[in-house]
Amino acid sequence: MSFIKLNNGQFYYELHGQPSHKPLVLISGFGADHSYWEPLLADLTQKYYVLVFDNRAAGQTLDHSHEPLTIEQFADDTVSLFQALGLKNPHIVGQSMGGAIALAIAQQYPKKIDCACTMAGPAKWRLNAIAGLRSMHLSNRDGASFDALFQAELGWVYGERFLKNAEKIEALKQLLQSNPYPQSIQNQARQLHAIEAFDLSDKLKSIQTNVLILGGKEDILCTPTDCQFLDKHLPNSTLVMLEKVAHSAKLEAPEKTLRTLIDFFA
Repeated sequence: MSFIKLNNGQFYYELHGQPSHKPLVLISGFGADHSYWEPLLADLTQKYYVLVFDNRAAGQTLDHSHEPLTIEQFADDTVSLFQALGLKNPHIVGQSMGGAIALAIAQQYPKKIDCACTMAGPAKWRLNAIAGLRSMHLSNRDGASFDALFQAELGWVYGERFLKNAEKIEALKQLLQSNPYPQSIQNQARQLHAIEAFDLSDKLKSIQTNVLILGGKEDILCTPTDCQFLDKHLPNSTLVMLEKVAHSAKLEAPEKTLRTLIDFFA
């Protein structure tokens, strides 16, 4: 358990693996903390020195501001963190909002990273995706039950194969219910603001970093069209679309996700 003070915040982080290995930074998505990456961590640490951490306004990271957040601020936080920890030119991987953060880092700090991967993170969220996320936030704010919020998340985030697996759904439900550091409604609103305001569409051509775009063919938050837009406008991109996967490849297809990441970074 480690904390570090930077950028007017106190960030929770963990380092896994051997320091002699290539550094890899994993960036979680909307509302998620470092534990999101647990299913992939053991395998990734065989090849990489892995940094996981809690974004501002999530998990155990402390940030006393009440101001709205931006993706660019998350990018600044991430780079400040891995530099403070002495990680030089890491690969970076982000999921959903974390994928947008990875793109922002590639655009703002190209000389400080090696390769990047955005998993289900677009250049800009479509209005219907924002409306879906906002509806879940408003339901949470207005006191909806855990079961109601969980059902909403299932509908927006997961694909057909996962939704047919009652055992996996129950395991996910128990995991979410047992979270010792749930995100506050206020911090959820602050992260949602960052998603709503983000738009890197006109800056993609300036990104020279090699970027893996990892998407799910059943994703309705970051659609295949969103992934194709990134592939068209990023100068150095590789597009991989996973079958029978929606917005959470890490849970829906962990083996394929792991293999795709390792092959890309090889």
